[in-house]
Amino acid sequence: PILRALLRLRGRGVALPPVLMAGFLEDQARVQAVRAMAECAGFTGLTIVPAVRDIATLLEAAQFSVLASHSEGLPNVVLEAMALGRLVVSTRVGHVPWLVRDGQTGILCAPDDDEALAEAMLRALRMAPDQASSIGAAARAHVLQE
Repeated sequence: PILRALLRLRGRGVALPPVLMAGFLEDQARVQAVRAMAECAGFTGLTIVPAVRDIATLLEAAQFSVLASHSEGLPNVVLEAMALGRLVVSTRVGHVPWLVRDGQTGILCAPDDDEALAEAMLRALRMAPDQASSIGAAARAHVLQE
């Protein structure tokens, strides 16, 4: 879903930053499918890395974090990003809406909707740095409080 949303944005002329996908390399068929889709579409700004132990380093370097699941419980990656004060874009699944409150502690969108995810990511891309920082701080406070 993330790649399809990114391709939608690129098709609309949105300049995209480098994209890092992490954490699902144990499914090599899925990795190859994502790589093939990206190559076929001419999307060169994609790097895929295995699950990492030091997720904090990746999250701190990111402009924002995206979770595009169609089913979740309470995803660690969302908790970790929020605890680091990072802006999170996520689908509205499982317990994510308890953590991520749209426009307050992150950005939410409908699951299984590439256009909704593209729009949510566009909101994050166009967000002023001070607003993203403010939402990240609210996210961190929410995670620490709860």
